[in-house]
Amino acid sequence: NPDGSFTCTLFWEFEGPRSFASTKTDNDVRRFFDEEFPDAVPLMPTLLEDFRQNPTGSLVTVRCAPWYYRDKVCLLGDAAHAVVPFYGQGMNAAFEDCVVLDECLKKFPDDRERAFAEYFECRKENADALADLAVGNFIEMRDKTASRAFRAKKKLDHLLEAALPGTYLPLYTMVTFTRIPYANAARRARLQDRIVYGCLVSLSILLIALLLFRLIAR
Repeated sequence: NPDGSFTCTLFWEFEGPRSFASTKTDNDVRRFFDEEFPDAVPLMPTLLEDFRQNPTGSLVTVRCAPWYYRDKVCLLGDAAHAVVPFYGQGMNAAFEDCVVLDECLKKFPDDRERAFAEYFECRKENADALADLAVGNFIEMRDKTASRAFRAKKKLDHLLEAALPGTYLPLYTMVTFTRIPYANAARRARLQDRIVYGCLVSLSILLIALLLFRLIAR
């Protein structure tokens, strides 16, 4: 933090062999952090007090339908589609709700229920896509970042983005830095991945064929 303090957010299971429920004593807390986060422990001199005093919260994903009732009520933001925080897009999605709802109200100034219905149709697919993306990004951060293949794919993404500006966009770029709808971004990323993997497989086959040709030609 700017003042030199350290903030820790621990995402962990409520129950299980290693969980909040099974970590009951000060020794349990020390042992867990010493084993899993040894470099962070010196930065948290009040670790035990913080662990005991800070409440344990829960993360939820809200998927509901419809988001409106006749021409009376319309839900936006977390009230309609709360997501886990691992893409940092919850507030942005709520702001987009405001933009789309405003556009729909202007499109149907004399029919609020129709405006609400169109807003819902425009946003529901994207809200569900964001919910999936947020969970997927958590899994990436938890399980995949230590993988060499995963890191190589990320480097390839950046190289292709630089070589093909505006044509090739990594998923994170589309979600975070553009107005491309979340559902469209997810579909485009899957298509790009299929093309990239297809090209890599084709290139590998070509190289193997060339090597075999040279061996046979000798």
